[in-house]
Amino acid sequence: ISIALEHKESIHGISIAEGINEAAHCWNCHGSHNIVSVASDSSMVYFTNIASTCSACHDNPEFVKRHHFTIKQPGLMYSKSVHGKLVEMKRMDVATCSTCHGTHDIRNRIQYGSKISSLNLPNTCSECHQEEVDDYMRSIHWIGVKKGIREAPACNDCHSEHSIHAINTIDKREEIKKIQENTCLYCHQNLLLSERYGLEGQN
Repeated sequence: ISIALEHKESIHGISIAEGINEAAHCWNCHGSHNIVSVASDSSMVYFTNIASTCSACHDNPEFVKRHHFTIKQPGLMYSKSVHGKLVEMKRMDVATCSTCHGTHDIRNRIQYGSKISSLNLPNTCSECHQEEVDDYMRSIHWIGVKKGIREAPACNDCHSEHSIHAINTIDKREEIKKIQENTCLYCHQNLLLSERYGLEGQN
C-alpha cells in the first residue's frame, strides 16, 4: 500500500476529504521546502521532535475547541510522562506518538485497524512490553474486552494514555496502595458497575 493511500484512509485523510482542510497534510508533519530525512535530528518527525510536531495542532486550544477533541493537551502530558522523559534523554527505544498511533496510517480508536482500539492496544503495547501483555492476555480483563464489555479495562484504562508514569520500585508497598486506591477501586467500588454486572456483595 502506498504512503499516499495510507494517508488518504487515515483519520487525517478522511478529515481532509470531509472538508476539514486544517487536518494534517504531508507538509504539516514533514515541512515544505525544508524537508530533511526522517533520520536527521532536524527533521520534524525525528523521534525527539515528533511530540512537538503533533502538539502544534493537538495542543492548540483553539484547534482543539474547533474540532471537539476530548483530550486537550496530549503533547504536554506526554512530555511529563515516563516515555517523554526518556525521549528527552535521547532513548531511541521509547514510545513516541507514531509508535502508538502510527505514522501515515493514523486512525482514531473506532476505525478498522486502529492501533489504539481496545482490541488492538495490547498488540501496540507489546512492541515494548511483551511480558506484561502476555500476563494481561491471560486475565479476566482481557476476556471482558474480547466479549465487547466496554467497561473492561485495556492497557490505557489503568495506565492512562499520554501521561503514563513509571512504577516506583523503591517503595513497593506504598506504590501498591496508590495503585489500588487510584486505579483498581475506581471500577471495583463503583456502584453502577456493581449493579450492572451483578457484583453487589461479592468480594
